[in-house]
Amino acid sequence: MGRPSRKKERAAPERDGNVVPLHGAAEEPAELSLRILWSLARWVEEVHGREQLERLAHTAGIEAAHLDGRNHWTSLARVETFLEGVRDLAGSDEGFVRACGHRIKESYGPLNYVLWAVTPDQVIANAVRTVRFVSRISRYEVLEHTRGRLRACYYGTRPESRWMCLSRQANAIYLPTIWGMPKAEIREHACIARGDPCCDYEVHVFASARWLPAVFGGLLGAAAGVLAGELALSLSPLVLTTALGATVGYLLELRRVNRLNLRLGAEVQETITRLTEEETQARQELHALRRRQEDWVRLVEEQLNDRSAAFQSALGRLRSAQQARETQIRGYSHDLRNPLAVIVSGIEELLAYEALSEDGREIATEVKKATVAMERLLKELMDAAIREGSVVRMAPERIPTEGLADRLRRRLKALAYGKPLRVSAFATREIPEHLTVDPVVFDRIVDNLLTNAVKYTDTGSIVVELTGTPSTLTLKVSDTGRGIPEARMREIFRPGASTARAPNSYGVGLSVVVQLLAQLGGRLEVMSREGIGTTFWAHFPVEAEDHRLSGTVEETIHRVVKIRSIDVKP
Repeated sequence: MGRPSRKKERAAPERDGNVVPLHGAAEEPAELSLRILWSLARWVEEVHGREQLERLAHTAGIEAAHLDGRNHWTSLARVETFLEGVRDLAGSDEGFVRACGHRIKESYGPLNYVLWAVTPDQVIANAVRTVRFVSRISRYEVLEHTRGRLRACYYGTRPESRWMCLSRQANAIYLPTIWGMPKAEIREHACIARGDPCCDYEVHVFASARWLPAVFGGLLGAAAGVLAGELALSLSPLVLTTALGATVGYLLELRRVNRLNLRLGAEVQETITRLTEEETQARQELHALRRRQEDWVRLVEEQLNDRSAAFQSALGRLRSAQQARETQIRGYSHDLRNPLAVIVSGIEELLAYEALSEDGREIATEVKKATVAMERLLKELMDAAIREGSVVRMAPERIPTEGLADRLRRRLKALAYGKPLRVSAFATREIPEHLTVDPVVFDRIVDNLLTNAVKYTDTGSIVVELTGTPSTLTLKVSDTGRGIPEARMREIFRPGASTARAPNSYGVGLSVVVQLLAQLGGRLEVMSREGIGTTFWAHFPVEAEDHRLSGTVEETIHRVVKIRSIDVKP
């Protein structure tokens, strides 16, 4: 077979809206125009070299020659792969956004001459209305448009990554630089990559001075000057009034622009203040979590010391009892061995008796075997241990449930701070008014469930729901994280099941949750699907009692934990 020609490797024209992938792969839909990658391609080429650009393009299944700003189309999956490669080169989200804004003025080509006739916010508004020219799988909906401000929602028919969202934001941020103006400020209220139905953007553009008011002021001044000149037969009023009119118009325009920029500056300051307050609140919640962890460790250490002393005392008593038992057993063994020796001796003499019949000799032989077995049993010792105890001594308190959802929401926001997650917590009308439980034990169970949800959820959302019955409070924690493999659903509740930190490990602390709920008389339910998410239901009795633990670990897990089927609606 001959070597395939270069012409066959290239993408076919998009006559039917599709492109032919490289190297004979299956056809993929023509969903996005490669024009959106022009700035990124130029950044990679200038910063990392042409070879790196060709490697990225080849990995994504895109012809590097098609990244020339012309009307070539490809699939969303290929664009996503290219964006991911550029993000790795950029090293951070901020660097990726800067790369997306590289040479943005040149990316518009001849349209630059048209852009100078309109304002940046008008260009952004027109761009969201004409997104069909670069995308066949998405649309924008303009929610609000005033001078210097635009809010719009982006809807896609396919799931998209965070890099697609950042590339769209970068275009809006850097667009005003075409006019020599500062970058736009963008506020993100929702993102598809985080599980929201749309990407919600609010764009603020700093206003620039317009020259038309000054020109109109100058023209009005000139008209007044001409009139005055006609009356006074002199040209000096013409020059004076023209300059005066232009100055007044310019000052009025400066005043308008200054008001707009002051308002925008106030909004920026308000945003900074809000972010600072959120970060402060997150730090306070993390500090409170650390205090709870320290309290728990101190409680465990105190009880370990108490148990150690009790263990030493019990060990001393056990050794004394063991010695007494051994002495008693030796006495019994000696007392039993003497008559057995007499029996063995008598049987041996009986077997030496020649007149003994065959039946008698056979019976004597069996008796001798049984006697030897009895001697062997006397030499064996057996030991049995019975476990009975509890995880922690309870100090129950009456805890009101009012405000509990708000406290858990703040705690969850602090744990998820810095991650692209949406978190929420709410209470239903069915929640009991109070809960009698040891607050340290209750916080330990809640912290373990929330920490696991945040730790193993990279994107999406975590929802906490508080509900129940008059006799039970139910804490429901749902996440869109990695999920738990079906084969490990029982294993994760065993002590030490997560110490190996396997890649598919769900996390530590669940064995403690099971033991504490067993001591409270509570229950734990779980429903999970790998790659989709996990939901836990922790059921607390309103009037919790200290139940002594009994049975093996497996028996405790079987008694406390219930695994729901994924088909069962919670």
